[in-house]
Amino acid sequence: MARTLDLTLRSTSAALALFALGCGGGVPLLHGAHALSPGTTLTGVGFSGTFTAGAARDAMNAARASDPSTPRRDELLAKDAAVTAALAPSVAPFVAMRIGLTGDNEVGFAYTGRFLRFDARHAFESGKWAYSVGAGARGSLNASNSGAESDGAPSSPRAPAYGFDVPLLVGWRSNAGIVSIWGGARGGLDRIHSGSNGATPGSLDLTHWRAGGVVGLAIGFRHVHAAIELETSYHGVKGTFGGAPVEVRGVTLTPAGGVLFTF
Repeated sequence: MARTLDLTLRSTSAALALFALGCGGGVPLLHGAHALSPGTTLTGVGFSGTFTAGAARDAMNAARASDPSTPRRDELLAKDAAVTAALAPSVAPFVAMRIGLTGDNEVGFAYTGRFLRFDARHAFESGKWAYSVGAGARGSLNASNSGAESDGAPSSPRAPAYGFDVPLLVGWRSNAGIVSIWGGARGGLDRIHSGSNGATPGSLDLTHWRAGGVVGLAIGFRHVHAAIELETSYHGVKGTFGGAPVEVRGVTLTPAGGVLFTF
């Protein structure tokens, strides 16, 4: 028991040391639909990334290709600020810890460079198959606009973000637990607010909703599994940047991968 606890702590410490490498990224699930047995713990260490597509990506490219002489540049910078703050396109380290509770329940937390997420879920299990319903709360102390701080553009203050998400998963697991496959739907809502006067240059006041799907696979033996996951979501961001209205929508792809230690 002491050796397994030591390995779990070492894995978590290694992930914490990597936090400085990333400042964004998504918050993947990286777990199947089956709940952990009561008292069983899971520690996950890996990386995740969020990549924009469609209108969100176009908004970022247009803002960063502009200069002070570009027409309607303020509007371009506002959209870039909204995308950067709400969608957090980046690659970041990932660490998570979970523990099983009685009654096919489970709680855990995860962190990916900027967002910290706590969640709980209940699983309905029938042999190899399971269906789980969960709810998570997440927050960040820094959803600032890092992409529009050049060429005289106003920089954003540190803008706390908070919100929730609801994942619904269906999964299959082999008898020996060597292979787990899961998929389902996931949606959520966030609020991002700098706390300053709404008309202050660079201030953020945004509402961000998202909805999409997720699929994942874990393969391993006994206490160690390698897991990969892909989430795709459609986002809507609306609010103000520096007192000016801003609205942008777009798609993100969030791949993730890591090693899971179960004891």
